[in-house]
Amino acid sequence: MKIDEIFKKYGKKLDSEIKTEAIDVGEFSTEYLQFKKDMMPSLSRYEKLCKGLGSIIKLDVSKKDEIKIQKNLDAAHLEVMPSQVLALALVSMLLMFFIGILITALVYFATETFSLMLLFLSSSNLFNIASSPLEKNIK
Repeated sequence: MKIDEIFKKYGKKLDSEIKTEAIDVGEFSTEYLQFKKDMMPSLSRYEKLCKGLGSIIKLDVSKKDEIKIQKNLDAAHLEVMPSQVLALALVSMLLMFFIGILITALVYFATETFSLMLLFLSSSNLFNIASSPLEKNIK
């Protein structure tokens, strides 16, 4: 007998003897939910920022991206929506961009020389975001 035949034979026998139920990973036990509530009674700073900016800035997320983001949010046990996460990402990217431009302007006024490298480095996060899979949501 080949190994594959043995696995099939005894695999079927085990499946018939052992009654297994499909486990839904998305549902959590009441004990875990109570533990989570006791250990983290309030939202984290990240969740507060996401919910706050998500209520102000409404972004549409494609279904494909929404599924990917929601899967990661579920794995991290964060209670935010994908559109709220994108709103925080957009605002933080724009904030860093304008802070970089402000620093470049301050350096220019302080030294009276224009640093093209500093301007490039301050705006490089815009180039990084353009290569992300979520680029169609930002445009």
